[in-house]
Amino acid sequence: MARIIPDNDHRNFNKPSIWVPLFEITLDTQTLYYTPNQEEIVADGHTYVPFPVMLDEIRDDGKGEICTVQLTISNIDGILGGYIKQSGSVDGQTIVFKQYSVEKDDIVYQENLEILKCGPITDEAIVLELGTFNPFMVSLLQEKYLTDFCWNRYKAKGCWIKKIAGTYAQPGAFTAGSPDTCNHTLADCERHTNVLRFNSFPGIPGSAYVGGGGFV
Repeated sequence: MARIIPDNDHRNFNKPSIWVPLFEITLDTQTLYYTPNQEEIVADGHTYVPFPVMLDEIRDDGKGEICTVQLTISNIDGILGGYIKQSGSVDGQTIVFKQYSVEKDDIVYQENLEILKCGPITDEAIVLELGTFNPFMVSLLQEKYLTDFCWNRYKAKGCWIKKIAGTYAQPGAFTAGSPDTCNHTLADCERHTNVLRFNSFPGIPGSAYVGGGGFV
């Protein structure tokens, strides 16, 4: 069974390495098996033929909820382009992206993507926008990894100590101060002397905390 690669950055999958990207494109009339590798790859009982295809970098909607990625496929043989022109659309069709390990001779990563829309079609290439359009099939992060934003609720979950009864008690060093509010930044958490419960990630590269509420 395929496993998730920790560094799930699709851009890295286009680089020459012992990982070979595979694409299974399911159409109404046929299924295409492509790989940008220079030689055929036999995996999962299918033969993936060398073909100019490239996966672009991941994009999101600005809220981190729904990611999309562009797939550029050569149209030199006219198969996919002709299919799109005849059917009128490929929206909703499935593309299975796989990562094949030469070392393990096996699929180590697999992700089902849906064609959200078809971009420009030329004699040279076709651009497809892929993603997981159905929100009921998307695994969303409960919290985003931010350098200076605390996800805790002021004087409640995460900020204060939860008791067995379900209520919250303030930590011993906590200071309400004035105003008795919180803007969820580290500077404000320092004002409330509650830095130990600050729920953020100041150590993310490029945003190192240097004390006094400052980042570099």
